[in-house]
Amino acid sequence: MVNPWDPFPFPATADPNESDTYYGVGEVLSQWEFLEFTLARMYSVFVGAPDTARVQEYGRGNIFRTRIGPLVMEADQYFTHSPNQAKEAEFDRIIAIALFYSHRRNEVAHSIVMDVVDLPYFRGKVPFLKSGVKQCLLVPPFHSMKKHINGLPSYAYNKKQLMVLARNIFAHKERAVEFLTDISS
Repeated sequence: MVNPWDPFPFPATADPNESDTYYGVGEVLSQWEFLEFTLARMYSVFVGAPDTARVQEYGRGNIFRTRIGPLVMEADQYFTHSPNQAKEAEFDRIIAIALFYSHRRNEVAHSIVMDVVDLPYFRGKVPFLKSGVKQCLLVPPFHSMKKHINGLPSYAYNKKQLMVLARNIFAHKERAVEFLTDISS
């Protein structure tokens, strides 16, 4: 991984029970929602009504890409009336990085926690699997063909990887909070 939002390598180990994996899933999705809440608050600042019901306007889009469209449009208007190239560049970076993280978030949100110990493909990929001992990973469901290459999963996550992803999203959210504080003052 060159960037913290890049895809993870296939995990070297699996989790001994599904509760560990589910915990990681919850952490990633919760951190993502905190990031989106921060973006919604930014939207309310850009439209001139900080932390009012206008925050909910951000959530009108069904998917992240449709939610950030109006946010970017309002930011453009905001920076037209209050020019600041450094702040505008920081906003652009926040959005670009959030878009990268959205791909990882989608992998987590649209996958299943599964005991993979008896699946031949995983026995070949995760060398520490022992027959008869539960080994869980977050994997794309088989019916989601775009997440498979030649019929095999293109990714899998264990709790350790999920926790790293959650921490990375948290750090990006903190960057967004700093920016929000800066434009709110």
